[in-house]
Amino acid sequence: MGISRAYIETGRNDPCPCGSGKKYKKCCLPLLEESLSIDSLKFSVYYKIAYHTFTNYKEFFKDTAGKFERKDLASAESFEDLVRNKKEWEEPLDWFIFNEYVLKGKTPLQLFLEEGDATEKEKNILRRFDGTYWSLYEVKDLVKELGKAKFVDLFSEKEYSVFDENLASIENGMVIFCRLVPYDHFYSAGYVFLPWLVRKPDGFEEVLDRFIEPFKRDNPSTEEILRIYGYRLYLFIKNFTVPEGEGEDADIASSIYRVSDYNKVISLLQLSPYFYKERTPSDQEIFVCLKNPRSELIINNTGIVTPEEDYIDSDEEPGIGIVRVDKNYLEVLAPTKKRLEAVEALLKEVAGEHITLEDMR
Repeated sequence: MGISRAYIETGRNDPCPCGSGKKYKKCCLPLLEESLSIDSLKFSVYYKIAYHTFTNYKEFFKDTAGKFERKDLASAESFEDLVRNKKEWEEPLDWFIFNEYVLKGKTPLQLFLEEGDATEKEKNILRRFDGTYWSLYEVKDLVKELGKAKFVDLFSEKEYSVFDENLASIENGMVIFCRLVPYDHFYSAGYVFLPWLVRKPDGFEEVLDRFIEPFKRDNPSTEEILRIYGYRLYLFIKNFTVPEGEGEDADIASSIYRVSDYNKVISLLQLSPYFYKERTPSDQEIFVCLKNPRSELIINNTGIVTPEEDYIDSDEEPGIGIVRVDKNYLEVLAPTKKRLEAVEALLKEVAGEHITLEDMR
């Protein structure tokens, strides 16, 4: 709505709202008109490609649902069933359409461009999505009236000029999770647009480096890593947020350990009263480190007591951090460095003989 008002109220010969000093018609107006046209067409064709993809490649989607820890989505009988009866299906389906390979080494998008029922103009819009990926961006130089901003990729530090209607509802400094789609003179957001954090926490770059470093052993390009493992980034932002009430002292922290015996580590964590197995996706195990007297005292450095047995039924959020275990690596995530130290202390008590801290310097 903010974009529409600016579009009507700013005269063609008025100064451009971006502050350049140029006339509106010579500055951002042509780009705004193009972006509004793209947004309209982009969403009109979405139903076609989403319906076609789910209808024709539903069996492949089951694997994607597992990657997203959403095996409940695999039970959807049709696209209508998915949309009407399932929650938060948009992100897994978006990833499936644009980043999963299903037949002939091609994505559903690439197959739709060959065989789907769409106009050439619609297909030209969709072609822009080919090869794109999800990432995290910090918003700068926002001009809400235009839906214009500079997005800074938090992995590569690359800057992108973005025009998109979604920008009318966000603020400068926010961290956004989305897919940027290239056009001739600017970028637009894809179908997934999630404002994640109201500000970038202290130490966040280090967290992202530790998140992506294990994947670099086989994929030196950050862009290629995100094309292949972007769903892992989505799980990261879904499973971890800066907690309310910790204010400016909040600081995302993480560490990575090499695993020498995967099955032993999983067994020890399952038997431990300190950790609760949350989900069982296809390629990783996730455990919540429970908030209990033992961990609270570790945080406060006041001593050691025996933990209680039943925390998970408490009305209070029990987790102080999470542990993700792959075949070769284990990642610890916590909202503050102090909590990270508490989780690591409990983790080492439980499985210290089978994990080795990775030097990420």
